[in-house]
Amino acid sequence: MLCRHLSRRHGAKYAEYLRFTQPSQPEPTQSSIVNFTAGAGSQSSDSIAARSSSTSTYSRTSTRAKHLMQSLLDNVIIGCGLPVSLVDHPKTCKFLSDMDARYDPPCRQTVTQTLVPKSVQTQKDALRAELDKCNSISLTTDVWTDRRMHAYLGITVHALVGGNPKSNLLAFRTLTGSHTGQRIADEIDAVVREFDVKDKIRCVVTDNASNMLKAMYLFFPGADDSSYQAVDAQVDDALLWEDLPEDEAAISDTGGRIACFAHSLQLVVRGRLEKAATVLRPAMGKVSKLANVAHQSQLFRSAYEEKFGTGKSIPATNDTRWNSVYRQLQVIVDMDQTKLADLLRESSHENLVLTTKDFSVLQEVVDLLHPFAEATDLTQGENILTISAVIPTILSLRIFLRQMSTSVRFHAAAVQELLNQLHERFFHVLTRINVELPATACTSRTLAFDLDVFMLASAIDPQYGFRWLQDHPGAADVKDGLRHRITGIIYD
Repeated sequence: MLCRHLSRRHGAKYAEYLRFTQPSQPEPTQSSIVNFTAGAGSQSSDSIAARSSSTSTYSRTSTRAKHLMQSLLDNVIIGCGLPVSLVDHPKTCKFLSDMDARYDPPCRQTVTQTLVPKSVQTQKDALRAELDKCNSISLTTDVWTDRRMHAYLGITVHALVGGNPKSNLLAFRTLTGSHTGQRIADEIDAVVREFDVKDKIRCVVTDNASNMLKAMYLFFPGADDSSYQAVDAQVDDALLWEDLPEDEAAISDTGGRIACFAHSLQLVVRGRLEKAATVLRPAMGKVSKLANVAHQSQLFRSAYEEKFGTGKSIPATNDTRWNSVYRQLQVIVDMDQTKLADLLRESSHENLVLTTKDFSVLQEVVDLLHPFAEATDLTQGENILTISAVIPTILSLRIFLRQMSTSVRFHAAAVQELLNQLHERFFHVLTRINVELPATACTSRTLAFDLDVFMLASAIDPQYGFRWLQDHPGAADVKDGLRHRITGIIYD
């Protein structure tokens, strides 16, 4: 600590100290220990200059120093996501000195122990004051694990502030131990009590993981406990992207939890992709191996970029995101197939060349999944209202699938299965808006979209209003009855 302080605050003295402690590199003018500790009269000109310079630096309490310090914290460390240790790096100190020779930046300990906690508290106080003015709020929450196997819980708060929708990060916490429903519920409860907003919460949006459902049952009173026995799966296991049977998911009657639509749509498509493996397997196998070669072979990557452009690549897939498969296939089918075939032959990968049928199969599945990818991107937007898009999206996808069923060559079974999945997963919301479903549709895999909030949100959103009724398959009197029912609920 002493050496670091000398190096940062008393550069000339530190240089003399190093010369004194390294006798193997003597200098004719090397100072003795007496001179090193003597008064100003015996100090070197460098030491005097350094001290003179230090007396001209900004005071820590000056307006200029405070402004630069806050800007360094907000715009460089936090804004750019750079490590706190950056402030101690000699090059950073040199840059800041060149920018303003009178500015003396804080050390890492000051940033870590004082500035960051103070900034966090300031942000919390501002957010708390803002939430105090709100009568109702909603939350979104999720748990995930990073590549180092560290788990985190994130909670976002959403509210109307002055008539404008606004979202803020409410908490971001590490989550150690087993990710049980009880543990998640306790963490969420601690956060909302810290901000004193528990009585203002109208709903919490989560995925369909069993432990998150259990957490919501514990967080919101009044739910039936009969369906929640030993539902304590860990969030980072294979159950993350599986939904529960209807009796285990029927928690929405409390009006507390709302299922994440983007994740629910993931279940619709992923279930179909797995069942369509037989048709897709030959072409998908080639694409998967091609992507592996592109990411693992430096020689192939160089040849690939030479053919298709620097920086071009084939996206990798993610097991928990079906749209990563879609994006990978989209890149492949958009390529110049002649160039791709030539590249594969030149690099001794003739077995990966796509046949005419392979390409047709891939092109058709890309066309089939394109609207689902658009719907996923739309309903997981960060700066727009998304709940109002749920019903219009479901109705649009239903029409699209019915149209595709008459034109597909290779994936007729996949189209029908996607339609079945759409009916089953969103059974409640479709029956709530009086859509007649086939007798074969069942509720065993429904995702409990059974709240009026979905049709009310669509009706009061100027972007949709009642225009989504154009895609409703019912007769005119059915649509009129639905419009009057929704209007009555709004005015009540």
